[in-house]
Amino acid sequence: LKNVVQEPGPDEAQARFLLAKALRETEDYGAAEIEIRKAKSQGLQGGEVTLELLSLMAESSQFNNLVEEAKQYKGQDKVTRALVYAMMCEAYIALAKSTEASDACKEAVALDPTHPKVKFAQGYLADSRGDLAAAASFVEESLKGSPDDPSILFYAAILREATGKTSDAIPLLERVMVMRPTSPRAYMVAIPIYLRSGDTAKARTATNRLNDATKKRGPYGSYLLALVDLAEGQREIARENVQSSLKAFPTFGPALALAGKIELELGNHQQAQAQLLKALEANPKNSYARKLLATSYIRAGASDKAKEHLETLTRENPTDADAWRLLGEWESGLGRYPAALAAFEKSRQINPADKQARVKSAQVKLLAGDSASAITELDAIVKSNTNDDSLQAE
Repeated sequence: LKNVVQEPGPDEAQARFLLAKALRETEDYGAAEIEIRKAKSQGLQGGEVTLELLSLMAESSQFNNLVEEAKQYKGQDKVTRALVYAMMCEAYIALAKSTEASDACKEAVALDPTHPKVKFAQGYLADSRGDLAAAASFVEESLKGSPDDPSILFYAAILREATGKTSDAIPLLERVMVMRPTSPRAYMVAIPIYLRSGDTAKARTATNRLNDATKKRGPYGSYLLALVDLAEGQREIARENVQSSLKAFPTFGPALALAGKIELELGNHQQAQAQLLKALEANPKNSYARKLLATSYIRAGASDKAKEHLETLTRENPTDADAWRLLGEWESGLGRYPAALAAFEKSRQINPADKQARVKSAQVKLLAGDSASAITELDAIVKSNTNDDSLQAE
């Protein structure tokens, strides 16, 4: 395609359009936009060209530009108009313009209620309103109608993971990794899932495949390698890899949080806190980084600073069991045993499977002098976790 566009001719505009599509699929959005705009300037028009331009704007987060470009579309084809409105809906959601998003989605549904991309937009809108069940339903319908669309596959996987269907999410993510081998998005979701299941070998294989496909280790590849290294207990190597990621992308929130976690595990609280504060500066809503920061402050004896972040966590994430368990640990460290037990109980109510909250609760009962109740609790934990040797030993 690059050879074709080097020489002017009747096929140049079409070749540029096809080249733009190929470049978008490799996530070279800047080059893709140049080619598609050249194709338009050479007379190539129509709904397909508009949709391709809007797609690359959506994927490169040019949401304001997408809305303005979409408003200029004057075509009369109902399907194309429906898809333009669907993409406007998604852009408005990204811009936090809920009313405009709802209006655009209504227009799309009125024009073509069954199109997979319209169903996708309806799912995205439902997700933005916090209705995960409705979002998952719409996106699963979208997936049935367009089973080979990487964007739909990826979002369906995200929603399956969010609704507790992790085993059903993995096959979708693995398909996206095959279809878009140089795109880190699916890897960024799949590899933590592999690690949570204890499959470090699969996680490392997938990470190496990403780095091989991109022909260089970028910030995402280095970050994912650090994740795998840490899961294997190789903290120093993990530290080197995460620093490599941050050198290429200094404000990369996940890498900053991981750098903080590594320093926390190495007992370097000052360095951990510095990295985690940067992560929160990049994204104040990063509850994972905030929990790590609170943990570091608790362990370092900075009680007031820990309190500040624990209050933020439990206020902004009242259904986060880990946040309440951390609050219980902080209260226990101050000798406030009734408050600690209340926090641990809150954690257990949110997540009854949280074994650590039960153990911590029993420890506090021992400290408070309620040995009989503590022994009953510990005995119950042992009997209900016969296959967990480390928990039984604790």
